[in-house]
Amino acid sequence: MKKRGSGKTKPSKSAPVAAPVMAHRPVTAFGPGFLIPIYLLMVLSGYLIFHSGRATVAGNTLSAPRSLFAAINAATLTGFSQPTNTNDYLPLGRATALALTIVGISFSFVAGGLAVVRIARLPYSDRCVIAWALGSIVVVFALGGLFALAGGGFETIFQAISAFGNSGLYTGALPANDSFRTLVFLLPLSVIGGLGLPVVMELTDRVRGKIASLSVHSRTVLTWTSGVYLAATVLLLLLQLPDSHAPLSAWQRAIANASCEALNARSIGFPFEFATYWPRAVQWVTIGLMVIGASPAGSGGGLKVTTLAVLYDGTRNTLGRRPTGRPMGIALLWLGMYAGCLLASLLALLMSEPQMPADRLLFLASSALGNVGLSHDPVSVSNFGLAVLSTTMLIGRIAPVLVLWWTARTTPEALVAVG
Repeated sequence: MKKRGSGKTKPSKSAPVAAPVMAHRPVTAFGPGFLIPIYLLMVLSGYLIFHSGRATVAGNTLSAPRSLFAAINAATLTGFSQPTNTNDYLPLGRATALALTIVGISFSFVAGGLAVVRIARLPYSDRCVIAWALGSIVVVFALGGLFALAGGGFETIFQAISAFGNSGLYTGALPANDSFRTLVFLLPLSVIGGLGLPVVMELTDRVRGKIASLSVHSRTVLTWTSGVYLAATVLLLLLQLPDSHAPLSAWQRAIANASCEALNARSIGFPFEFATYWPRAVQWVTIGLMVIGASPAGSGGGLKVTTLAVLYDGTRNTLGRRPTGRPMGIALLWLGMYAGCLLASLLALLMSEPQMPADRLLFLASSALGNVGLSHDPVSVSNFGLAVLSTTMLIGRIAPVLVLWWTARTTPEALVAVG
């Protein structure tokens, strides 16, 4: 006789299924203890090439501090403008800057992505994360190549990789912030890179119908990224409103500029124009946006929008006399660490550059720690100042990865990544 009441049904092959909740997974061999030394070794290799004299034209060889700054500037995806920039490099120097940018993207995607899939309980293996990280760079490289075939040249490939990596480095002439190439190519690439690799993976699977819904982490990233962008755009527009009698084209340009600035300040840092030309109020808003940054396991820097989300939820729970949990404590500690690093960098720069106004040095320190790369002019501080900025940039790139892995290893109840 056929058994009845077994309660088992055969799932439909066509219906999408929700992503399974993954158990707390063991530590991978590709953790920070393995990836950070390799990353630093690549930075050292870049320094040796820049300091060899074969990366720049004769008579314009970079000093040891400048060479180290140039290597860290590229590998941390910061992209500060310098007196000797990528347009002044020889082909070897440009190739090195591009290679270091790719190294920085790979490190952020792999080291951060492996931690986030554990925190958010995503159904992706380590091999899958690594394949997505490398494959996404290849896709962006190919997209840049298509524009290069249309007449853009190597500069277009470099700018595409830099945009995806939220790096301010570029070769050739940078397009205007309201140009077609900026609005439909560079800025969208930067947004995708800043969302974080696990979010991009989930969005792709959702579009393909492989999962029925996004994880709590991905929904939080998308919600808060959109909210911060809209709020920043409105605020920047209000601070730079055209005259009431201005033509419609002036209003369209103002809206496009505010939208671009709201994205650019969050970690891209393309120097469409230097901060010295902005109103002071806009400069202070930009500092706030540089501190906020992008999202975990992405190419952007900063505190990350998920940190704001966890702090907001924790505050609501505290006021509602509900338990906040360990993630709130991690977010508060990360906020304190970030503020402490920013203060230390500012104080060191005040000692190194006493002739510069304090607000400009705060802008510079915030840009370095957030791996943004915006500045008032090409960075030409003293050798000690270069060491301070180099250290700050490295902390801004490595510290969030360590916070992510700390959370992944110690906080199994977390669903939203911080750091």
